[in-house]
Amino acid sequence: ARPSKHVRDRDDFPLRRFLTCAGCERPVSGSYSKGRNGRYAYYHCPKCGGVRGRREHVEAAFLAHLEGLQPDPAYVRLFRAVVLDVWRSEQSKARELRKVRTDRVADLQRRLERLEEAFIYERAIDATAYSRQRDKVQQDLALAELELDDARIQQWDVEGILAFAEHLIGNLAGIWHEANLAQKRAIQDAVFPQGMPFDGRGIGTAVTCLFFNKMQLPAGHENGLASPTGFEPVF
Repeated sequence: ARPSKHVRDRDDFPLRRFLTCAGCERPVSGSYSKGRNGRYAYYHCPKCGGVRGRREHVEAAFLAHLEGLQPDPAYVRLFRAVVLDVWRSEQSKARELRKVRTDRVADLQRRLERLEEAFIYERAIDATAYSRQRDKVQQDLALAELELDDARIQQWDVEGILAFAEHLIGNLAGIWHEANLAQKRAIQDAVFPQGMPFDGRGIGTAVTCLFFNKMQLPAGHENGLASPTGFEPVF
């Protein structure tokens, strides 16, 4: 029989390999233990036997941590202003480019009309010259119309998108709770790019992304990990 495939990410342990052991800094694992009344899920360090916590307690502490995060108002305002400024600038450039390419298409269409008039009505050029110049103008016109199509302006509601993003950032706990595994991992990695320490008794202070208020580590931390007093209890 083939050996069973080791699954690194599991739906039933979304914080697995995201939490790190506060003692040895190894990624925390997750597994089930058989108890008197059934099987119980635990997060634990595969090396440090004492770093261990019931899954429901650990995930409740993580949700509480998410609920406590608030977007940094100054950073959100700056981000919104920068995004809108860049978007408006790009829209202005797109309009200018589209006008240039629209004028190019119109000019080629007029040239084609003048060419037909010179051949059909004025008899100013012969059939060979007409065919050669017509084919060249039509080729240029086809390319110009393709370039014009590429220059179309995207009509996005950027302000609405930003407002929706701010809503998501301000409601991370509920979103994480309802998300699937891939979405949970994406939220965890985006908000806590360096993971979060876990000592078996609680989840420690972690570095957050710039959208959120900087969280200060308590005095006495070492190697970037909070001291035990900086951990939120999971019980």
